Amino acid sequence: MTASKVLKKHQMRACKVIASALNIPVKNVPGDSTANSWDQWDSLTHMKIILSLEADLGITLPLEKIMDVSSVSDIAAVIAEVQS
Repeated sequence: MTASKVLKKHQMRACKVIASALNIPVKNVPGDSTANSWDQWDSLTHMKIILSLEADLGITLPLEKIMDVSSVSDIAAVIAEVQS
């Protein structure tokens, strides 16, 4: 699989996690989304996203990662890092 296909796969996974936490359709989560894209992405929703990501990947993120994850790109990067 090419690097661009892997990145796209990670971005899709990130969009699914965000959509689930925000209770919105995945199609409404563009690849350039950030925490500022939705009013409902508050601290509680942020933790829902983190917990979903951890459960989905079977990992526990260090505090530094939890604080840094605030966009589809950030989540895709975490997935890539964990799966490499």
